[in-house]
Amino acid sequence: MLGVPMFLQTAADDDLLGIAMGYKFHGYGRGQGAPWTYFCRPDGGHAVSLKREVAEPWLEAVLAQRLPADVDLRKGKPALKPIVMDKAWFGQMQTLEVAESAKYAGERSKASWLPDKAAAEAWKKHSKGMPYEVPDQSLRKPSGLISNLVVNAVRPSETKGDVWKIVANLKEGDTFCTTGSPWVYTTAVGKVPEVVRGCDWIRPDSDAVRFTGEKMLEFTVTDKAVVYVAHDEKIAKKPAWLADWKDTGDSLQGGYLGNERSFRMFSKAFPKDAKVTLGPNGERPKGGFT
Repeated sequence: MLGVPMFLQTAADDDLLGIAMGYKFHGYGRGQGAPWTYFCRPDGGHAVSLKREVAEPWLEAVLAQRLPADVDLRKGKPALKPIVMDKAWFGQMQTLEVAESAKYAGERSKASWLPDKAAAEAWKKHSKGMPYEVPDQSLRKPSGLISNLVVNAVRPSETKGDVWKIVANLKEGDTFCTTGSPWVYTTAVGKVPEVVRGCDWIRPDSDAVRFTGEKMLEFTVTDKAVVYVAHDEKIAKKPAWLADWKDTGDSLQGGYLGNERSFRMFSKAFPKDAKVTLGPNGERPKGGFT
């Protein structure tokens, strides 16, 4: 799939999934050298139609580059020509500046791949610039509010220390949870309720969905705090330990393309030096995600 040209469109006014998941997915592919284009419409919401002014010149350029000059589809499936990255154009995701490969001054692995000049100019004219880079390398460290984290749902992991990690500055585009899959870096936070944006948080391991014990994790809050839990809305029957937590009415979005999820936010106040205990998910969510 990483060798196949891909056109990914999001919309700035998507109030269901936001722009972060598609943007993170594109960032993963471009980091692997994939010929992928990310385009954000400045208008429209969830499931808005493709912007023809951008998609059509892109598609025409891709077909011209991949099909043999003498193609005759009546003779059967043609052998596609490979994409030559050095002949492409690239677009800077924040400023929307475009340039051909030899003149592009930025990091190509972080740029939107564009098949030719016409596609690049259409992309620049109609795109909305991104408010952050991918990955967003925040220098902020956790505040220390969460301490003494003990987790009972840890497996031998290939995720290089990211399992159950205390992370600072929760925001759109963050890696949402970790798995043993190579898709871990595309699992992104889509939309974050204002009440928890910028807070310290605990990045979970998606395999915790299999945990059936009584105490999944415990931690101490070093000052009085309101703790929030994001619980998969596809799990209709909430676990018993959430019974005395308040349903805030807010939801956090997270996941990856084709497996996006909405997570309901529950809150509970704790005094200084209180121990917080969180139990299992409850039922397995439909679709195989935590």
